[in-house]
Amino acid sequence: MNLRYLSLILATLTLTGCATYEWSQPERTPQQRDADTLACEREALGIYPQRFETVQLEAAKTKPGRTTCTTKGDTKVCVTEPAKNIPARYGKQDLNTEPRAEATSLCMGSKGYQWVEVKK
Repeated sequence: MNLRYLSLILATLTLTGCATYEWSQPERTPQQRDADTLACEREALGIYPQRFETVQLEAAKTKPGRTTCTTKGDTKVCVTEPAKNIPARYGKQDLNTEPRAEATSLCMGSKGYQWVEVKK
């Protein structure tokens, strides 16, 4: 299995949120792991710096109008709310997030680490 395919699997597992995972290498202490992780993240940031662009987060839509009626005795009162146009929503997104995560995964793998589930 090539490292690119493995890193994509790892990214998918990270996004599932069903379990907790961390980098593991039996010959390294947690402090060494943290230092290696930081070094790999810095290297990846150098290769894939933050690149923010404005992207559409949510499409424009129209909320349909509605009529609500109430009856008190013989009197019926109806109130109609008109349709409402809701504009598209935009925000900033770092386009290099995924390539940076993949580069970090490849770097950690090259140091002998494996992405393993943490038993609770």
